[in-house]
Amino acid sequence: MKHHGWTIDQTAQHLKQSSDEIKALTQGKIGQFSVDTLIIMLNQVGMTVKVEICPPGSLGRSPTIESTPLISNTMQIVLPPEVEALVQRQLTSGKYNSAIDVILAAIQLLEPQQDIYQGRLQELQQDALIGQQASQRGEVVDGATAMAQIRANLRRRSQP
Repeated sequence: MKHHGWTIDQTAQHLKQSSDEIKALTQGKIGQFSVDTLIIMLNQVGMTVKVEICPPGSLGRSPTIESTPLISNTMQIVLPPEVEALVQRQLTSGKYNSAIDVILAAIQLLEPQQDIYQGRLQELQQDALIGQQASQRGEVVDGATAMAQIRANLRRRSQP
């Protein structure tokens, strides 16, 4: 933000995040964000992300991220041993030239999954709202009756 001279609202707009999320980020509360979101935001402001894989036990067991949000040009991500092993297997396979290539490929696969999740979540929220509104109008069926109706529908569908 300082480098670009942006306000919190301008930063939020540029990074497609809420102002509250940007405030949390400037306070160092990066645990509220997924790793892929942090990497994408850093790339959007022209920063380079460096992933370093360390031998087991050299830096602890839990993943950590070290960076000064929106100020530093690098970010260090320490992966747990099982994730490190996965990255190493991908490198050994010859499919990828570097650990960052593996991480970026994983992030690219994650983004559509998150879109699907968000879409499904919105559908479920809409279904729940419809159910709540029907309940408020008194248009509900008790559980035993509903199960009987479902079983009857299934029997009708299974008949030739």
